[in-house]
Amino acid sequence: MNIIVRVLQEAMGLDVASIGEAALERGIRRSMERAGETDPNRYIRRLRENQAELLALIDEVVVPETWFFRDRAAIDAVVARTLSSSHARSFRFLCVACASGEEPYSLAMALAESGLPRARVQLEALDISEPLLARARRGIYGANSFRGTDLAFRDTYFERLPEGQFQLVRDLRESVRFRRANLIDPGAIPTGSLYDAIFCRNVLIYLGAAQQRAVVSALAERLSPDGLLLVAPAESGTLLRLGLVSAQIPRACAFHPPRTVESPAIARLRASALAPVPEGPVMPARLPLPAATPRVPEITDAARLLLRARELADSGQLEAAAPLCERYLAEQGPAADAYFLLGLVEDARGHTDAAISYYRRALYIDPVHRETLIHYPLVAERAGDVLTASALRERARRLPPLS
Repeated sequence: MNIIVRVLQEAMGLDVASIGEAALERGIRRSMERAGETDPNRYIRRLRENQAELLALIDEVVVPETWFFRDRAAIDAVVARTLSSSHARSFRFLCVACASGEEPYSLAMALAESGLPRARVQLEALDISEPLLARARRGIYGANSFRGTDLAFRDTYFERLPEGQFQLVRDLRESVRFRRANLIDPGAIPTGSLYDAIFCRNVLIYLGAAQQRAVVSALAERLSPDGLLLVAPAESGTLLRLGLVSAQIPRACAFHPPRTVESPAIARLRASALAPVPEGPVMPARLPLPAATPRVPEITDAARLLLRARELADSGQLEAAAPLCERYLAEQGPAADAYFLLGLVEDARGHTDAAISYYRRALYIDPVHRETLIHYPLVAERAGDVLTASALRERARRLPPLS
């Protein structure tokens, strides 16, 4: 098993702690079963000799969780910055680790709604998984890709298909150029003109420290002088540690390399608090806001697992709570509450790196998970990561009071 993990680390810079050993082992077992392989040594040879086999394993252990307009504040920031430009020029955007395409297509829809002519927009997207890219190119999605209450965009930009599926209109499908690339490979980022914005959200959390530095450096070099690098909330501390500067755009998690003089476009954007400039086209308010947190489900047998784990944890029986959380994740998939409780368990065991990994995953699922935002800074501070601790405390401070 350790050798298979090393193969994954070599292939994609995977940080094992970001997945969790138990989840990683389950993914490897599922991938071996799907390949009809029971001998680990033969399976390792297949991974080294067959690129398709390796990519299938990567797809199994790194399950993308995405939906349309998931990161609305980041998209708003990019659209507003684009509209605030005083130059009638073309704009170039990049989404890395785009998975099945919901993020770049969300940006394409928002730019279309803004009134910016399509001829002035170049939108590119990269991912390591060819099956996910094939799905993105088809542009066919089920109900899980549409969340929240305002889905007007679906009626405007999608055609209804049988069996509850929807296909993005052809014009927007053709507006995004998808390409397979491994982000840690030299030359993965396209050359040519610089990018006005690069989305790299929920990517860095899966990489080791050396790979994080390499990827962030490569992306920063491809930004235009006014360009923004947008990451997930849990990754903000990483960019600060690597020397990037917050653009101070509310909720966008937008950064740029150090600049001696702030660009006029960024200054206008911050001063306008994300509102489009009056003389430019205004984005209609009907574009949807994604749900900040999942809706509370009905009590089911699976939900009772998590409720019981919470009861055990609240009573100090953390070791007894952990197996219930693992079982819930195995049966139901990612859940912020389960990852948070596992983080508490690892913290109590003195396993700081594992605790941080689970807290990161909790914030990946729910960026405003209140308990994680309270506990994660304490662990980060003990690990010497003062910047992350400070950023998390600031986010916790901005949470609305409990009713």
